Amino acid sequence: MTYILHGKTGWYDGSKPGVGWWVAWIERDGNLTAMALNIDMSTMADAPKRLRIARAVLRDLKLLGS
Repeated sequence: MTYILHGKTGWYDGSKPGVGWWVAWIERDGNLTAMALNIDMSTMADAPKRLRIARAVLRDLKLLGS
């Protein structure tokens, strides 16, 4: 399966917990699919969770390979 995944992370830490996000789109088979993930983030250690969660969801939706 060939695809291109583009994404951008962000984090607003002016609240407790902070708000982390990851917005992305996937180019595959001539189609574009957009997605956005929003999670509570207490510390910087939570930051990598954004991509792990998003990739797991995209795999479950059969938009990414395993």
